This record gives sequence, structure tokens and C-alpha cells, in this order.
Amino acid sequence: MNDFTYACARGDLKTAQYLYDSGESCDFDNAMLWVCILGRDEIAQWLMCHGADIWSHNHAPLRWAQHYGHRDIVVWLNLFIDDTSYWGYRPPTLSDNIGSARPLSQ
Repeated sequence: MNDFTYACARGDLKTAQYLYDSGESCDFDNAMLWVCILGRDEIAQWLMCHGADIWSHNHAPLRWAQHYGHRDIVVWLNLFIDDTSYWGYRPPTLSDNIGSARPLSQ
């Protein structure tokens, strides 16, 4: 985990912004995965606004946020999801198994 990803995972937006602004190598997709696992909603929003890919890691950011019950992140990510053909079914919503490991229902 590089310094940028570590700062994001800790929820340290000030350091993450500093590293980004200073030209540090920033792996937005990996950082997005960790902030969705750990529930860092402010950082998740910042990463999305700076180009993080919510489809990275086989849709894992949304699935991990949902699994751990991070409702604010699930809501935020669902604002960017409107293509049911990409999923093959409708994307998860707040009423779908928030906080459980069960597969999403159609």
C-alpha cells in the first residue's frame, strides 16, 4: 500500500490531497477499494470526483461498502450507477442485504 492509499484508508483527506497535489503516484482505484471497506465516505466522494473507478476490482468497492453496511457510500456510489445492462441485473440499493454477505437478489 503506497502513501496515498494509506492516507485514504486512514481517512486522512488532508494528506491524500497533499500527496495528489504534489504529483505523488496515486492509485485511485486501490484507494477506493480500501475506503469502501473501511467506510471513509468523505474520502470515497473525493476519490470519485477525482476519477476513481467504481467498477474496478470486479465491482468490489460497491460490494464491500454494501457488505460492511456503509450506507452513505452505497448511496453515493448508486448515484453513479444507472446501467443495468452492465450488471446483468439492477445494481444493489439500500434495501438489498446491507451488511450481509449474501448475493444480491434481482
